[in-house]
Amino acid sequence: ATSAFFTKEEHIGYYSLFMLVESGVLGMFLSGNLVILYLFWDLSIIALFFMLFHFGGYDRRYASIKFIIYSLLSSSLLLIGIIMAYFYLPMHSFEISQLISNGYLIPKPFQIAIFVLLMLAFIIKMPAFPLHSWAPDAYSESTPEGAMLLAGVLSKFGVYGMLLLFVSMPIAKEYSFYFAVLFAFSSIYASAIALVQKNLKRMLSYLSISEIGIIGFAITTANIIGLNGALFGSFSHALIISLLFLLTFSIEKVFGTTILQRLSGILNGYRVLGYSFFFAILATIGLPLTTGFITDILILIGGARSFGLLILVPALAIIVNASYLFWTYEKSFLTGESNEIFEVLDKNVYIAILLLIILIIALGVFPSIILNYIGVII
Repeated sequence: ATSAFFTKEEHIGYYSLFMLVESGVLGMFLSGNLVILYLFWDLSIIALFFMLFHFGGYDRRYASIKFIIYSLLSSSLLLIGIIMAYFYLPMHSFEISQLISNGYLIPKPFQIAIFVLLMLAFIIKMPAFPLHSWAPDAYSESTPEGAMLLAGVLSKFGVYGMLLLFVSMPIAKEYSFYFAVLFAFSSIYASAIALVQKNLKRMLSYLSISEIGIIGFAITTANIIGLNGALFGSFSHALIISLLFLLTFSIEKVFGTTILQRLSGILNGYRVLGYSFFFAILATIGLPLTTGFITDILILIGGARSFGLLILVPALAIIVNASYLFWTYEKSFLTGESNEIFEVLDKNVYIAILLLIILIIALGVFPSIILNYIGVII
């Protein structure tokens, strides 16, 4: 869909940065070494910074500087944590497998220090309260692909890191309840902030933060159902939030704005966008036969087993998310006459929308495609 949003003169530089981000993402998730993981982590961040700084929206410079400051803080904490893990592992190794199998051998005071450093790094990247303020600016000022990468992919750096911590360090389970409270609060806090947003992009930014908070909560359960929910939810979140941002940037391209007060009658004016957005809302709140349903069921069951009534907080966040999404849809998509159409979407955008919808339904109908693989990992 990139060609639908950028001129030919911008393609070469933009695609180069895009491929650097993709290389960094693949390298980080496939890495078996902490140093290599760190290098690919930074490669993705640097490429995304230049994508945002050069190709972003009106306030791209402010958003990109804020993004890189938080990212450098996250990278610094990660690097210090990695170095400490190397020195205090008995075998002095950067191998992730060694950390997973021998992390319990690290003396407890240093386990705590490493755990805190790495958790802060990962909370910034997810992001979660209170280190989330870079995300709404970065998401809303990015290009369509940049927003999808930031919300759908970069946030999983933090999720992946948290999973490594909870399977490698016994100390993580001792503090799991406190972080469960933090992530539960993050989910409902972001939902509440989303309620008062006047721009559809920023509303979706806080929706993404809320959903990531729920995934973080699932990791802290440290039980098989919760971890399955967190991992499956990561795939689900990447697909659904990418679809929502793609549709939102498409709305901006067609109608010239994403300010909610200026949008009306979208369903009448551009039915593909209207129906697709409604489907994305249903998937977000957990419609059966979508990935959102599988995610919510697994996380709610896993959370109830580990934390009892605390699961009501992320459950309330899901309800609040549903309420403002339906309210927004009623006001901007169903009510009033359609805005003037400035431009018709390129066919590549339709293809991208269709592919995301197919994946959301396919993995919702056949979740075993992901869950069987997750079971092997866990």
